[in-house]
Amino acid sequence: MAEGTPRQPPRGAQDQLPPPDAEIEVHVQEELQPGLAGEYLHGQGGQLAPQAAGQAYQGPWQMQQNPRQAAPVQFHPEQQGYGAQAALFPHQGFAMPPQPAGQVYHNVPPANQAAANVGQPPALQMSVGAFGGATVRIESPAAAGGFVAGGLVAGAFATAAFAASKVSESPAVVLGTGLAAGVATGVTTLAGFYLGNRQQTEEAIRRVVERERHIRVENIEEGSLLVHVKFLTLAGYWVLRSFNEKIDKRSDRTCLQLLLEDELQGIGWTGPIQVGLEGWWFAEEEGQEEEEAAGTEQEERWEWAGMEKQSVPPMPASVTTEGDSGLPEDVSSVAAMSITSAGEVEEGPLKRRRARLQKHKDSPTVQRFIKAWRSWEEGAEILTSSGYTDLGGVKALVQGFMLHYTVTPDTTSTLLYGQSWLNLNKAQLKQLMTSQLQADSTDSTCLLLTALQLPYGDSRVQTLQQVVDAILQHRPGDWLYQHLHHIYCYLGRAIWMASPQPKSTTSQGTDQPRADLDALVKALSAMASSLMYKQDYLETMFYTAELYKKVSETEAIRQLEHLLRLAPECDLHVPHAHYLLATLYNQQQDRQKVIHHFTRGQERETNRLPGFPEVHISIKDPAKMAYERVMAKKQANK
Repeated sequence: MAEGTPRQPPRGAQDQLPPPDAEIEVHVQEELQPGLAGEYLHGQGGQLAPQAAGQAYQGPWQMQQNPRQAAPVQFHPEQQGYGAQAALFPHQGFAMPPQPAGQVYHNVPPANQAAANVGQPPALQMSVGAFGGATVRIESPAAAGGFVAGGLVAGAFATAAFAASKVSESPAVVLGTGLAAGVATGVTTLAGFYLGNRQQTEEAIRRVVERERHIRVENIEEGSLLVHVKFLTLAGYWVLRSFNEKIDKRSDRTCLQLLLEDELQGIGWTGPIQVGLEGWWFAEEEGQEEEEAAGTEQEERWEWAGMEKQSVPPMPASVTTEGDSGLPEDVSSVAAMSITSAGEVEEGPLKRRRARLQKHKDSPTVQRFIKAWRSWEEGAEILTSSGYTDLGGVKALVQGFMLHYTVTPDTTSTLLYGQSWLNLNKAQLKQLMTSQLQADSTDSTCLLLTALQLPYGDSRVQTLQQVVDAILQHRPGDWLYQHLHHIYCYLGRAIWMASPQPKSTTSQGTDQPRADLDALVKALSAMASSLMYKQDYLETMFYTAELYKKVSETEAIRQLEHLLRLAPECDLHVPHAHYLLATLYNQQQDRQKVIHHFTRGQERETNRLPGFPEVHISIKDPAKMAYERVMAKKQANK
């Protein structure tokens, strides 16, 4: 990693949640031991409703074709009413219903690609010397359930090894891959058909996948029908992604699935199939090692909005209760209700915080926090009553973090060890987790609580990667599997925060920080992995938009507009999203939308849940200036 100053935490919704009560004792952390790097990715797909006229990017088939490129994509006849424009970009700010297993959703275009390779937003047309690839999984529907023994499991782990090898080739991506799963009947039958008709099957698959000549089948694994493909052009990325879109809202079938079904039925396969993508990667820039050796590595970083070095505004002296930890007002859950039938608040170290939001218990945001805070209290109770010997307490603590918004390392430390918070014994908790990790180095629960306490940097990134690796090794048997979207969000933040602060270079009299595209693409890839598991996860959508601001204002706008379509008005990201949109629309000179979003941002900020601070000035001030400029011009034109 290039030398530089670590980034400061962003001033988004995640760490601006608490009541600014009073001073909190922040304990100096003894750095916990990091884990080993390693990560897999397995995801589900997203879908895009048809884009409104004039708002979609032009696809490769809408642009003038290079004479050496192939003819446009020919969509399957059953893909009625699903335009090519909409097929290209699954996530463009439209509401998306839950997707079935077997599809993968991508919203991260590869950075640094040549402008000659059309089909990506203009802001992402940057030069790079190589492309990437993906793994297409083909199986029977019955195969989606679990693992099988012998050669099939070996084939699945071979897939993971293949994907891991791609990670070493490309630092510009956080790669994950799922392991091929299936019950013996489904997979064995399909695998048996492939083994008995290998040449015909491979030709059928190649006819579908290579139809656009932007994609090449690299190899097909025996026993699993995992098809490893490479992108010959950037358009190959968009083509494969569009092929994996659902046909319509009433069908779980994709264009890729229909095309493969037709081809396989033509050679004698009679059963149904499921098709999806297990992972994807992008190759490293050609010649990058030589450039680094020559000392030409880029060291300048683009800033994430609100991440410039600045001190936190002092808390009002008149506010004197618990303290600003970066945590929101405590709340407890409706599902795990902390309000008794008599209306009293249950006892616990966070009781006073929970009591403040009792009257807002119908709010979805409050309900989420109620669950988180009660889980933390439960974990503290289990640990202290057992003398720090019961791992159930560690699990309850981690459950609280999974229900909460992402928080910084300092906030995590304050929550766990602060005297007015859980007030746990740090040494005893560390000893319990260390002993467990010595007995089982893949204990994802202890690994995750270790990772969340590490400061921003390589150790935090590596340990979070090990958490993902352990969870996917255990598969759905690991209770954290259902929270992978949240863990990937933590990972994306950690990757970006671990990269150095930008250094300014003067060009034509202006300071123009250059982005570390390596860190940017890694962070975006982790966020995309999060959205594969939970495509409507609001926090990931917010951070994805923050990152996209550096390369594509249009995509950042789509992410934020999509967030506002899905989020309840009480969600803590809503005022932030409105202010960011006001700033972005000002850059696009859309005055009406500047006025609309700034006004809505003010309304939502004014009506925020009690105890939560105002939106940070790094987000609000640019929106305010944009609004004032627009209103001044409007007044001048009267």
